[in-house]
Amino acid sequence: MKTDCAIYFLKLAVMVTENKSIIQQIREIIWRIGVMFIKPRIVIVIG
Repeated sequence: MKTDCAIYFLKLAVMVTENKSIIQQIREIIWRIGVMFIKPRIVIVIG
């Protein structure tokens, strides 16, 4: 199972790399991770 997942993510990464520049990719990943961590905190502060 883990091997299949790894292969799937590898293929996905290759597809993304072909469509976008690496810098854009990294920015998107950082932004998504940031949103995941920051959003709950903002909600807590506002709440």
